[in-house]
Amino acid sequence: MPRAIEELDASPAIKNGKLQALLDYWLTKVDGLKPPGRRDIDPLDIPRLLPNIWIQEHLPGTTEFRCRLAGEDVKALYATNIVGCLFREVIGDEAWELVSEQYMKVLNAPGVCHSIGPVYMHTIQRPGIGERLFVPLQNEQGVSAYILGATIYSPVSEQAEQQRDVVPSKTFTPLTALLDRAS
Repeated sequence: MPRAIEELDASPAIKNGKLQALLDYWLTKVDGLKPPGRRDIDPLDIPRLLPNIWIQEHLPGTTEFRCRLAGEDVKALYATNIVGCLFREVIGDEAWELVSEQYMKVLNAPGVCHSIGPVYMHTIQRPGIGERLFVPLQNEQGVSAYILGATIYSPVSEQAEQQRDVVPSKTFTPLTALLDRAS
């Protein structure tokens, strides 16, 4: 599993159509160089993604995040309800070090993180291969305070043949680079 995040100056190479649809939708909500607000995202606009969606809220003054929403496919992977939980407590300190670094980069830059490869390695009994995209959202005060993400997951046993060809990657694309692509 790659630890470093490769920074891109172009749109990430998203393979899953649902995740590409999420990025395209999010970009339509961007206002100048500001990420959209949480209230700008309408679930009715992205119904195919709802089972895979999750939202984490940044706790000001920390690198902690609280899970505010988890789609049905995400919830089904965990033994307990993760909504309302500090995400560090869900995934453990070792995994949290990398995850919090990625979340804070997405909020502060702002930009988009995309990964392909092993997912849920530290959190569930059946880790697998997947693709994940997450983007920042602003709160009502105009501060990037939420992470909106989606994870597409396949248990290892279901895609053993395909998984040999997966080259794990984690990328970050600044919003400015994404807007350059769109213009």
